[in-house]
Amino acid sequence: MPSGSQDDRTLARRVKHGVATTVRSMPKGFRERVANLVLPPDERSVTGPVDAPEVIRRGAEIPFEVWEQHGWHLTPNHFYSVIPDTRVLPDSLWTTESELPGIDMRDEAQLAFLTDAVGRFGTATLHYQWQKANGRIHTGSVPPAGAAVFFTSTTSAGHIMLSIGGNSAISTGPTVYQTNTFRQRSDYLGWAYVPSSW
Repeated sequence: MPSGSQDDRTLARRVKHGVATTVRSMPKGFRERVANLVLPPDERSVTGPVDAPEVIRRGAEIPFEVWEQHGWHLTPNHFYSVIPDTRVLPDSLWTTESELPGIDMRDEAQLAFLTDAVGRFGTATLHYQWQKANGRIHTGSVPPAGAAVFFTSTTSAGHIMLSIGGNSAISTGPTVYQTNTFRQRSDYLGWAYVPSSW
């Protein structure tokens, strides 16, 4: 028997197992979304529950690329997978702060870096004022990639985003995110090239 056919069967089994695990652990309403993707319109249940084994069988026949086009990445639920089976994780995992064993966070060095950075560069507001006093603030054009984008923000320190070009910027607080509507914000001050001394 050619080795390719054995590999194909193994892969098919893994995909079917991954789809089965994913479908079984989906929150309410997600099975219906998957059913709308894998079942023909005349077989979709409008009011009743979705037949999980049929969804699993049909889902395993769909290539990875099709799932990806619809925003899904299905992965097998396996002991050696880096993605854990969340059903077996204890609740304490989400409520207990980790001691980060084996990781030296170098708290003193991090605090020294922050103290130095604030001492040299000050706040976003101070940097904006320096840029403005030197005629370096632009307001009527799209910031190029790498430019600092300034805002008054909700504190006296102000806020800086980093332009990534194409009228998009990266920001933080409370998470890191990308935005393309920053120039419409009421607290938008403009942008400037970052000094080469940085």
